[in-house]
Amino acid sequence: AIPAPIPYHPLTYLEAYHLSTQGGAEVLGMGEVVGNFLVGKMCDALIVDVGVEDSPIDIWEGEGVLEKFQKFLFLGDDRNIVGVFVGGRKVM
Repeated sequence: AIPAPIPYHPLTYLEAYHLSTQGGAEVLGMGEVVGNFLVGKMCDALIVDVGVEDSPIDIWEGEGVLEKFQKFLFLGDDRNIVGVFVGGRKVM
């Protein structure tokens, strides 16, 4: 017999982002050290500009930060990265 399908719901982009940051840190038992931008935590981060010249992202008037964030997650590439921090230190 064919097993019944397992019920699921797709993750939103915000849920996926949480799981890849604070949620992942908590699962690994590292939530007190990494996972967000609170003072005193270790941090790797990208500085992103969705409006750079030759960007793969189209930005429309009236779009808020969440729409721009979602577009970067799905469409952004190296052209949108204007800075890189590793361990809290700027490396690019």
